[in-house]
Amino acid sequence: FPGDPSGNTTERITNAIFNSIVETKPDLVMDLHADSQKSIPYIIIDRPTGAKAGTKEAIEKSWELAEKFGITVMYDIDVEGYKKYNVDKSLTAALVNRNQIPAFSVELGGPKIIDERFVRIGVHGIKNILSHFQMIEVKGKKTGSSSSEIKIKTKERLELVENITSSESGIIEFLVKPGQFVKTGSALAKITNVLGKIEEIIFANRDCYIIALNDYAVSFPGDSLLGVAVISPKTQIQNEIDKTTTTPKGG
Repeated sequence: FPGDPSGNTTERITNAIFNSIVETKPDLVMDLHADSQKSIPYIIIDRPTGAKAGTKEAIEKSWELAEKFGITVMYDIDVEGYKKYNVDKSLTAALVNRNQIPAFSVELGGPKIIDERFVRIGVHGIKNILSHFQMIEVKGKKTGSSSSEIKIKTKERLELVENITSSESGIIEFLVKPGQFVKTGSALAKITNVLGKIEEIIFANRDCYIIALNDYAVSFPGDSLLGVAVISPKTQIQNEIDKTTTTPKGG
């Protein structure tokens, strides 16, 4: 995103979708996604990548509205990784950074299957947002929200870090569960060979919350094992926003 009106078929379709959304001037865009079957439901808030006025406000508004959904909210991975994996070209990133439209991505369970628990959480969260905008009434009230029972309880804001990977091949045995808080040095997973010999143990290199575990039973070097979130340094996020929203002298 935002695509290219003169590009290939995919780029043209992407551009048409993007422009169609922008033309409606929405108060919020929710992009529904799937992570893994062994994950908690969560919302991702994008990083600032440009210097356009209003980006800071759009990101903050995105966070405020995401909280009303009722599940765990976190910033995406740091800007370096954000651009490395082209996350800055996602729908929500393009909306926030190019057009200053509040937007966020909702991760609800695993792909290719329908998990009724995640369906209920998603439907409830969407109703919370519609209720906030007074588009529907929920339980006799026009506004209000109810948090998911598996929402991570913390007063600090969280941010995703790049997925933890393995160095060896073998069978994965996870030693943690989604939503769990683990301390630095805790064992997260172990890789064993077919004879049961431990080839590698993966440890947490910082305090973190477990967000998602890989759906596969076997891992190869460089494969992603699990996704985690950490407390976001307030100064880091604010500096990031300030750097991208400050107009250079003479600009």
